[in-house]
Amino acid sequence: RSLFVASSTTEAGLPAYNYYFNITDLCYTVCPPYTLESSYDMTCKSCYYSCYSCSNTTTSNNCTSCSSTNFRLINGTDCICKAGYYDNGVATCLACNNTCATCINGTQCETCSSANFRTLVAGQCLCMGNYIKNITSPKCSPCSAVIANCVTCIDGPSANCTVCSVGYYL
Repeated sequence: RSLFVASSTTEAGLPAYNYYFNITDLCYTVCPPYTLESSYDMTCKSCYYSCYSCSNTTTSNNCTSCSSTNFRLINGTDCICKAGYYDNGVATCLACNNTCATCINGTQCETCSSANFRTLVAGQCLCMGNYIKNITSPKCSPCSAVIANCVTCIDGPSANCTVCSVGYYL
């Protein structure tokens, strides 16, 4: 379906709805976000899913702006996910596991935050040596903060102290 309106206002001085969008089955004076106005057939064409606005609808790298509410940033002509989020093939980026700084998907980390005392091992952000998982935060805690009088420990299902403070024994 195409609509052709010669002027931008009606005889009564009201705005003319020049562009038709088949997905909403509505006409618009200006095409809505995530679409591109086509003056050829007076329609609104859908942009690539990651773009808030685009310069054409034929390729993925045609974005002219991104939606920050979808956790996206412009990178050249692509809308990429912000750090801590990943692209799952929909407009809104999804949050990484809270232990990841960046991730490939919801379960596999790409980088870890050293500020959280984590290091990347086989796609997981594990606590660095002498640090233990904190169940209330992505930040790992020093052994001494979790196990009284412990200097060195091994993290795991149950944290174990391997070296005690001077004057204390295992």
